[in-house]
Amino acid sequence: ANAAFRSKIDELSFVTRVGEAISRHTSARELSDELVEIIAETTLSKHALLYRPSLNKRYELQAASKMFGDRDFPVSFDVSVLPGNFTGKTGPVALLDLDAEEIDNSRWPFPPALRSWLIIPLVARDTCHALLMLADEEPGAISASRERTLSMVAPQLSSAFSNIKLYEDLKASEAKYRTFVERMQDAVYICTPDLRIIDSNQAAIALYARVEFWTDLKSLFANPETAA
Repeated sequence: ANAAFRSKIDELSFVTRVGEAISRHTSARELSDELVEIIAETTLSKHALLYRPSLNKRYELQAASKMFGDRDFPVSFDVSVLPGNFTGKTGPVALLDLDAEEIDNSRWPFPPALRSWLIIPLVARDTCHALLMLADEEPGAISASRERTLSMVAPQLSSAFSNIKLYEDLKASEAKYRTFVERMQDAVYICTPDLRIIDSNQAAIALYARVEFWTDLKSLFANPETAA
């Protein structure tokens, strides 16, 4: 009974630590760095990795735990090297012994000494936003309890990486829009409903040298009283 109670306390502590890490970071890489260390420590896994999808069905390494030493993991890999019909939208994939799996060793990009793997796709909105991977040198080292522990936080992590992707896309769109506006020769302003300027491009500043934050847009006209 005490062992079961202790196990539940450990699981609660793990979920809490993961939640706190998510709340601290809006950067995928910073979140990944903290997560892999938490996961390696909690599950006593030799290696915990986190990859995110990039272009052409490739996944790029975000972080690798260092608790049990470094390994030379690939910076990126093609998802087609994974066994079967892995799409990144399925559930966890356990490779208990690579010798017994249908693996093309000539294409397998990971250290050959690591014989057992657990791969958990972090899926939200029907999209795989990351792959959480555990690895060990011993065949069969990835236990069902480890898979169960990670499955508890998989939905939370999936949502976090989905939100980070939305944030990254928004920032990229904002940067693209700002670059476009800054290069325009026409004066462009962003105003509040009562016409207070909160942003402007360089053309506006060049045209009206007195443009400042919260300037009343009407004051820039020759006849402010009649400005619509």
